[in-house]
Amino acid sequence: MTVVPIRDFTRIFAVAAVALCFGIGNASADKVGLFTSKSGKKPVKVKYTIVTPFPFNKKKEYAAVLAFPGGKQNAKAVKAVIKDYWGAEARKRGYLVFVPEAPKGYLFYRRGVFLIPDFIAHLQKKYKVKGGKVHMAGGSNGGLSAFRIALKNRKRIQSLTVFPGFPFFTRDFLRLTRLKKIKVNMFVNGGDGRWKEMMDLTHERLKKLGVNVRYKVFKAEGHKVKGLAGANSKVLFDALER
Repeated sequence: MTVVPIRDFTRIFAVAAVALCFGIGNASADKVGLFTSKSGKKPVKVKYTIVTPFPFNKKKEYAAVLAFPGGKQNAKAVKAVIKDYWGAEARKRGYLVFVPEAPKGYLFYRRGVFLIPDFIAHLQKKYKVKGGKVHMAGGSNGGLSAFRIALKNRKRIQSLTVFPGFPFFTRDFLRLTRLKKIKVNMFVNGGDGRWKEMMDLTHERLKKLGVNVRYKVFKAEGHKVKGLAGANSKVLFDALER
């Protein structure tokens, strides 16, 4: 049997402490949950990932974000959105972040919208959510989802943040008055074509309705809002806390 010198143990513990301080390996702290909706004709299972503060105390209340992934809203998209936007800063600031994966045939801005009321109730039973309401957010298809779900569940949320996102259906655009008591944050790249155009229209409409809305256009091309990713995710969380 190989004996490890005490000095090597000291070095190992020191490396581990540094890793914790700088968030190295924090992805392993993320948990996976499963929710089953029974409100429809048949049960539908929703898998979701939970980002928890470090250290995490189950008895303590935490501000919580319900964040919808973009693209196909599948497992790959969930991992990407946590890595790029939500993970590190949430752990640092003491947030819970819930990121659901859309079941097949249930994209959240379409059919999956009807799964969310029971899903939020499920989260509120399992976790101590500060204020009893979640911050709702998402980018791209996640932004479309966040807008549509917020309009249907405004009493369950504290704020709405999209990067980018807008009301996908005309009937939802006409219902924006429902957000009068909700803080809305909108982010988009200036070179994002149709998305930018639709967000301009949405922002103009929200302002006319007297909604507390902030809109930032980054001087960038493409669809992904890199101005909020990585180290810049602090801008995203500052918007939630304004």
